[in-house]
Amino acid sequence: MLVTIDQEITTGIVDRIRARDRNTLTSVYKDAYPMVEKYILNNSGSKTEAQDIFQDALYVLIKKTADKNFELTAKVSTYLFSVGKNLWLKQLAVHKIDAKELASESEHDATINEDDTVHLSKVKHMQACIKALGEPCSTIITQFYFLKTPMKRIAEMLHYTNANNAKNQKYKCFMRLKKMVLGTPKQS
Repeated sequence: MLVTIDQEITTGIVDRIRARDRNTLTSVYKDAYPMVEKYILNNSGSKTEAQDIFQDALYVLIKKTADKNFELTAKVSTYLFSVGKNLWLKQLAVHKIDAKELASESEHDATINEDDTVHLSKVKHMQACIKALGEPCSTIITQFYFLKTPMKRIAEMLHYTNANNAKNQKYKCFMRLKKMVLGTPKQS
């Protein structure tokens, strides 16, 4: 099998990432982050969101490199860009669903009465609580309860070893969400 110089370089970088070499991680960050940031800024995102997405993409790469059988077939920056892009598209899809729900609420009844205001307040409170859960809980809750994603698929997305581990995490996340939602005094 013919190994190219690029493959040797990529293999060396993966080995150094596996070893958690700070200089390599810093170099990878400097090399790949600008592409991810540019993509997110050009697609309705902010710098803060770009930083969060890139951190998640880097985490995915680091977690993947823990597997000794993991082979990177592209440049590290290309891999991180691809993961970052996919994470951003998922986040946009979730926000789009939230925006559609809110838009349909306001279109349904142009004259908002008191009951509608209370309902909208509860929806916004729930959205804020889900966001405050942080990752991976916000993704698990959104994917399972709102997007009806099967647990097996959620386990794959979040790199759990099996659907039962994802199901256990979902339960823990749900209990945290329940405490957050019910623990906050209700506004009248």
